[in-house]
Amino acid sequence: MQRILCYIIFLALRLVKLTYKFEYRNEQYISDAIENSEHKSFILALWHQNILASILSHLDQKFSMIISSSKDGEYVANICENFGHIPVRGSSSKGGVKALINSIKLLKEGIPSAVAIDGPRGPLYNIKPGVFEMAKKAQVQIIPMTISSNNYWSFEKAWDKFRVPKPFSKIIIHYGEPISVPNHYDKNNIPTLIEFLQQTMRENEEKVSSSFA
Repeated sequence: MQRILCYIIFLALRLVKLTYKFEYRNEQYISDAIENSEHKSFILALWHQNILASILSHLDQKFSMIISSSKDGEYVANICENFGHIPVRGSSSKGGVKALINSIKLLKEGIPSAVAIDGPRGPLYNIKPGVFEMAKKAQVQIIPMTISSNNYWSFEKAWDKFRVPKPFSKIIIHYGEPISVPNHYDKNNIPTLIEFLQQTMRENEEKVSSSFA
């Protein structure tokens, strides 16, 4: 029953996706990150609230995605599989190390990763350090990805204020300049990296939001 329900949701999302108008900005950064990686791969860094729009806007490429091992995560994992992506199950409280290892392995196999950097449980906009470990171990670049829509539903009671773009919305996908994590970086450098990525995401969010002003 669960898989049937997930497939119905998948079909509904594909139909709604047809009504969206996507605008992609700075796509050359994707090409740059691939060119700069031995494994021809990269990591997209996004906020958890924009997971749905990120999936629907990247149906032409396969991504690995770390998804919570919870029961709710099972639904998300099934839907991601239907869209052709690879769910990697795990979270900070359960299976986190294994999820990181598997994600790094996939990056080295040339499969890019999409990471909700404040997930899977928040707090909102609180970046977890795992994304930097992935980038360092796989030696791929992190691309900050900001997503904004001119019309969406926001689930205010959810920790991430999850966003669902309304049908016929315009959705802007903004790629930021790739970030490298050198081999010599260790846990003492993580706070600096987190602060830099947060500031980058904030500035890009302001740029994108101003487009709808």
